[in-house]
Amino acid sequence: LVITPDGKELVSGCFDAMIKIWNLQERKEIWSISAHTNCVISLSLTTDGEHLISSATDGIIKVWNLPHRAVEYSLRNPSNLLKATISPDNSQIICAGSDNSVSGWSFRTIPKMTRLQGHTHPVVDLDTTPDGKKIVSASYDNSIR
Repeated sequence: LVITPDGKELVSGCFDAMIKIWNLQERKEIWSISAHTNCVISLSLTTDGEHLISSATDGIIKVWNLPHRAVEYSLRNPSNLLKATISPDNSQIICAGSDNSVSGWSFRTIPKMTRLQGHTHPVVDLDTTPDGKKIVSASYDNSIR
């Protein structure tokens, strides 16, 4: 789940591969789409609320233009995704994978993927420091890096 910066809408991702947008004041669904081929596992919004990043267990990350309700581009992670997020400065899309790694792409230019390795088991969660300069990851290997 993620709430838009203006607090008016909630975006949800589901096990049925659907993404739905809800009007919070009216408590009604206002948009839905079959967004992925597998379970949607994470959603993240840019700080301006203009772009939604969705990820699914099939390894696909989609970047949506939220006002237009359209996919701008898709990325493929080399392994199944367990989480994807965007850095606080909106510069990087960062993903946790089942291959024990953290991957990242430039949000604006998408030139290439960067992979960080060090865990011995799948990475299950991640976040960035508020300045976006450091990534913190948690793994089934009982470590935080």
